[in-house]
Order: sequence, then C-alpha cells, then structure tokens
Amino acid sequence: MKKYLLGIFLGFLLLGAFIPTIENMAAPQITDTLVILHPHSSEFADHVIDAFKVWYTTETGNDITVTTSVKYSGDCYADVVTWNGTNPEADVWWGGGEFYFEEARKANLLEPYEVVEDGNISAYLGGWHLKDDSDTTPTWYAAAMSGFGIIYNTAYLTAEGLDVPTTWASLADPQYFGHVAMTDPDLSGSTVAIVKQLLQFMADEHSGSEITFAANVTSAWELWVKISGNIGTFSTSSSKVPADVSEGNAGIGLCIDYYALDIMVNNTDIGFTYGGATTVSPDPAGIIKGAANLAPAQKFMDFLTGTAGQTLVGDYRTPANFKAGTASHIPKAFTTTGAPNTAAFPIISPFNPAIDGAIHSRAETLFHYWIVENHDDLKAAWEKIISLNDGSQKDDAIAALVKLPADFNGTMAGLVALKYKDSAVTGNWTAHGAAQFAEALEIAGKGGAIPGFELLIILGSLVVLIPLLRKKE
Repeated sequence: MKKYLLGIFLGFLLLGAFIPTIENMAAPQITDTLVILHPHSSEFADHVIDAFKVWYTTETGNDITVTTSVKYSGDCYADVVTWNGTNPEADVWWGGGEFYFEEARKANLLEPYEVVEDGNISAYLGGWHLKDDSDTTPTWYAAAMSGFGIIYNTAYLTAEGLDVPTTWASLADPQYFGHVAMTDPDLSGSTVAIVKQLLQFMADEHSGSEITFAANVTSAWELWVKISGNIGTFSTSSSKVPADVSEGNAGIGLCIDYYALDIMVNNTDIGFTYGGATTVSPDPAGIIKGAANLAPAQKFMDFLTGTAGQTLVGDYRTPANFKAGTASHIPKAFTTTGAPNTAAFPIISPFNPAIDGAIHSRAETLFHYWIVENHDDLKAAWEKIISLNDGSQKDDAIAALVKLPADFNGTMAGLVALKYKDSAVTGNWTAHGAAQFAEALEIAGKGGAIPGFELLIILGSLVVLIPLLRKKE
C-alpha cells in the first residue's frame, strides 16, 4: 500500500513538471487591427506608425497590426467618396489637403470624434481652419501644416557670386537672371498656392482686417512677370525644382517647405526661407465613416494629434499641436502658449481663404497662357532691359513688359471674372504676352548699347574712312 501511494505521489510530481502553474500561464494576447489610407512617404508615415503601435499596447494592453494603403491625395479622396460610408477598406484617412477633407465632411463621409488634446490645436491659423469648420464635434484635425517659400543652394550662390535671397521681391533682382527654378503652375497645385499667396500679400486694398474682392493686385502680377524673366526654365514637376537646386542645376527654387526641409537633413548647402510671407496649408486626418475598427482609429487620432505624436510629426513637418516639439530645422508655427510664431512662420495676415479658392483656377490658367507660353520671349526682353542703365527708356520697356491683358482690370474681382475655360480667351492671353514682350524688347533695343560685333565693324570702317577724308582735304 505504501508503495502504491508513493507511486501515485511520484506520478503527480512528474505530471506537475509538465503542467504550468496558474501564475506562470500567460494571458491570451489580443491583436487589434487598423488600416490607414495616406499619401505620405513611408519614411515619414512609419516614423509615426511604429511609435503608435508601441504606445497602443501600453495604452490598451493589446497588440495592434497596422496596414497602410498609400495613394496620391486625390486618389485617397476618391476612395472615401466611393466607399460612401459603407464597408470602407480603411479606417483612418491621414493627409491630403484641407479642401478634400472639407468636401468629405460636407458629404457626411467622416466620423465625428473629439481628440484628447483638442484644446492644444487652435481653430485657425492665418485664416485657415485647423479643425473642420462645423459647429459640432470635429470630423478632422490638421495633423501637420505646410508653408511655401524659397529653397537655395549656398554653394551654387557662392560660386556664382550671388546673394542669398531673403524676400519674394528679391527674386526679381537682375543678378538672378537664369538662376531661378519654378514649376509651371498649370502642372502643380503647390505652385499655384505660391502664385496666389503673393496676390494677397501684395494686395493694396483691405476692408477692415480682411482682403476683399476689390483689392488691386496689379503690383503682384508685375512682380511675377519680372521673377519669371529670371527663371531658367519652367519644370513639369513640383518635386523637380528642389531636386535641381539640391543637385546644383539651379541656385534658387520656389517650393512647398517640406521638400526643402527633407533635403536639408542630408545636404548642408541647402537653405530655405519663407521670404517674409507664406500662406498655410493644413494637412488633416480623420476617421472614415463606417470604419470597421472604430476604437483603434480613435486611439490613432488621439496619438497623431497629441503632443507625443505631433512631436514625431515635427521631425519632418510643422506640427499643429502647439505643445509639440520639432527638429531644429523645422519651423514652429506657434509659441508654447499657442500664439502664432510669426518670426519662424511668417503667415500672411490678413488672408482670405474664400478669395484664395475663388481665384485658384484663374490664377493658374492666366499665369500659364500669358507667361509660361511666352517664356522665351519674356526672357529675351528681360535680359535686354536689365542691361540698360536706369532712365526713361528702361522704365518704358518695363511698363510694356508687365502690361496686363486687356480683359483683366488687375483686381481680385477682375481675376474671378476671367473666362479661363474659353480657349479663345486663353489664346488672346498668349497673343497679348507675345506682343507685349516683343514691344518691350523693341523699346529696350532703341538707343541701347551697340553690340560688340557691330561696334567692331563701325570702328573698322572709321579706320579706313578717316585717312581717305584727310587725303581729300
């Protein structure tokens, strides 16, 4: 009997060696899921998403699998419209421009959700919403912001003996002839934003604290003609401009800020300035209507717009949360108290987003058909003009060069009234540009310096004629 009991006891001991105790048994780990639709680079997006996954596990106790769908901004919006709140293939839409998100909000394609740090994100900056403009629970928040300015290559400028540009007006300086790069606005939304921001910055009529449609913007268009005279060629891609400046193919370029900021990390020759004035481009995020993974989507919005997530955003872009930190080369749009930091991020004030939207296609089309289509003629005239000494001849040539088309009275309202979809109208703009640039060249050529070859012929003739005249005497 004792042997029997001993055998049972030993059996239990052996069995116990293979059965874990209650304390050692791991609780089953739950893995949640999230799908994010975005247009960002993998380097930027993964920088934020990888940190979010660690934060999420600490916050909830669950693991999470994050899948991304990367598309162009317009295609992201098109997907959200197609899903129409029914079985969407993504939960969060992150990035793409305020216009798309406002259109989605109006169509009830986004889930309302107030993030934890809502109070750290201002409602407006420079006239632009940093949250949706409804009076109910926000459906989107700015997760980053962009401005527009001037990228330059200090090594190039030094080699060419050129100054570093500091303002938009300085880009018309004759020293920069042939050294500036810009994209055709007809092919780049960010370049259209650059064209438009100068119109509001230089508008000479304000009503109270807001620019009105009566504002005259003739001086801004005149500046754009002169700047365009300094441009070597108009590129077909907004990303090519900063690449050309970085590679030394141009000394100066006009671009959205994050193109330059990305390059500056690895290229110490590259600098960037807002030129004393920039508009704001919010880059929003929101939860897609009907999101299958609503709770994880809400957590992602909390993280992305919170101080920790926004500080990670601040390694690449300007954050919207005023408590967030940034890398040393990233401009801060706010002080730590939430006031606009105009020293680092010189927003245009006053600024009217309604006017900005109304003139968008008109400014884009007018610039292309009037200026870009005649760029070679413009450059030839500008080169001749800048070779002249100051005086009435130079003034007359410049007046001809910058003359507005006949159907445009130089005001914001006049710009809105342009029939930019009419091919006969756009054809007239091209014809006007060709005629006025030819006229400017002709005026600049009258009484100007005699070209070197012709001067040699004249001098040679005098050498022959003077002895003959003396013989006749």
